[in-house]
Amino acid sequence: MIAALCGFVLRIFGWSFGPPPPLEVKKLVVIAGPHTSNWDFVWMMLYVTHWGMKIRWMGKESLFDGPMGWLLRATGGIGIDRSKAHNTVDAMAAEFGEREHLWLVVPAAGTRSKRDYWKSGFYAIAQKAGVPIAASCLDYAKKQAGFPALIDSSADVTTVMDQVRAVYEPAGAKYPAKKSRVRLRLEDEAAAAAPAAPPSPDPGA
Repeated sequence: MIAALCGFVLRIFGWSFGPPPPLEVKKLVVIAGPHTSNWDFVWMMLYVTHWGMKIRWMGKESLFDGPMGWLLRATGGIGIDRSKAHNTVDAMAAEFGEREHLWLVVPAAGTRSKRDYWKSGFYAIAQKAGVPIAASCLDYAKKQAGFPALIDSSADVTTVMDQVRAVYEPAGAKYPAKKSRVRLRLEDEAAAAAPAAPPSPDPGA
């Protein structure tokens, strides 16, 4: 009944359903994007409930200190101290090892404001835990919610991010001017560390 009601509400507001979530996969890091508005959370929770998904999500620890903290925890929220990034990765990877089922939703942009880089936590957690990455997308341009891609996190960062970009670069955000560039600093670091290609031989030599 509740699932059907959530689906009805989404349709009333003009949302349609894209590729369904891979419910057969028990452990996933789920990217939530594009993220430019608090409405993203509302539509996500309606979509999650419609599909019967059980998710956990990370948010700023300060969000859980207020009067709505109990509600945020009830909807799967986990408070994170962002000043301890490496500890966060280790802790969340350990959670995957201790649970039979864990879908961890990560808003990879890290903020509703425009950024030049996404945060790399989703990639680091997925790699350390050895679980796939699912790209979930709220495309405001198409008014469509879905899971367009399931990505092998063991691949190199550029391969992973090329698949991520294929989902999110064309997707419309609620506030397009706030949409962050879909890129990690790790990609630039990997490119800088790569050995230069040898010069091509001069055919006239």
